[in-house]
Amino acid sequence: MGLLSKIFGIEQESKGVPTPQELENELRKVCRTGKIQLMFCGIDEDFFGKDHTKMSESELWEQLVFYIVASGLRSKQISYYLNRIKKAGLLDRKKIRRNPEESKEKFAQKMYGCHNYKSKADWIVKDAEKLEGGSIKDILESAENGEEARRKLKREVVGYGLRQSSVFLTSVGYTKELAILDERVTDYMDKIGLKGSHLKWNKDYLELEDVMRDYSDELGFEVSMVTTAIPTALNNKGYAALSWLMS
Repeated sequence: MGLLSKIFGIEQESKGVPTPQELENELRKVCRTGKIQLMFCGIDEDFFGKDHTKMSESELWEQLVFYIVASGLRSKQISYYLNRIKKAGLLDRKKIRRNPEESKEKFAQKMYGCHNYKSKADWIVKDAEKLEGGSIKDILESAENGEEARRKLKREVVGYGLRQSSVFLTSVGYTKELAILDERVTDYMDKIGLKGSHLKWNKDYLELEDVMRDYSDELGFEVSMVTTAIPTALNNKGYAALSWLMS
């Protein structure tokens, strides 16, 4: 058992380097069973179980904040910091707007030690000031599809890029057709020789997404499931990299 296994309780195979077909077979298995290791994903525990039409505006706001906090953290860390924020009663947007500077300080205190915590505190407060009650529902209901909703979220939500917007929309059950891309996905693409993995990360998210959509169709699963399952498939075949734990 290696160092990562001792620290995190991860059982890894040690049978040599898996072939591209073995990696793909493992990915199919993870998608089919849904046994995704959340510590490698930075996602909500009920990631594929929500319905945005049944969620209140406050629940959508909390989920939106979740994925601001999530950047750079493992799932257990996200829950820890989000619970500190909730217990301190900091998620009330009206209270934040009444005293934004004090709220920013309190958010920073509760997220102290969290990756990029000062910027995250600033983003959450700015979003509370910008997003009035009902506005998140308005964004979702006014969009015709997932891609349009993602563009609107990226434009309206401070701290949200393409990935965060994709994760949020998938997590609230709005769509399953957006890819959740990070360096682990491009690493998987490299390992199986999938065309498109050479693309530059920030510039070519949408082009990478198209490549992964086609690949996911071939596997027979939604692209959101495939891209979320990839970190687990890599880990199961012995590719748990320490740097991924903080991505």
